[in-house]
Amino acid sequence: MLRIRVRHLGLALLLLGTFCGMSSSATLTVGKPGTPCPNAQFTTITAAVNAAGPKDVIAICPAVYPEQLVITKPLTLRGLDENGIGRVLLRPTFTTGFGGLPFEAVIAVTNTKNVTIDNLAIDASLNILNGCVTSLAGIHYYNSSGRVANNAI
Repeated sequence: MLRIRVRHLGLALLLLGTFCGMSSSATLTVGKPGTPCPNAQFTTITAAVNAAGPKDVIAICPAVYPEQLVITKPLTLRGLDENGIGRVLLRPTFTTGFGGLPFEAVIAVTNTKNVTIDNLAIDASLNILNGCVTSLAGIHYYNSSGRVANNAI
């Protein structure tokens, strides 16, 4: 009987290790130099998106970020409140030919699912688009799905 119990214990430990390894995700923090953001690992959102793994959370400290983002994996972008300041502003200067996509967007989510965008301010007013040839969006999900909440666009 002791032999059977040891076998089952080993199998249980093996399965526990497998499940624990599957559910991990990381939080990557973005903050501009000179802003009150402890432990920021990145100074741009783009760098954090590129470094993130599937299901990671990108925590963004309050500042103005002149970036356009293309997200192609499941993750969360979340604006943080620091020292009573709670506004993360994405305000890029647009160029044409954004990633080869048929539209312009501040945040383009393409060919993925489960992307959450939360607590950001998005300003697309600094675009240089003329006419109606290219569509413009603050957030554009293209062949994708996810959640958009608590944003100002």
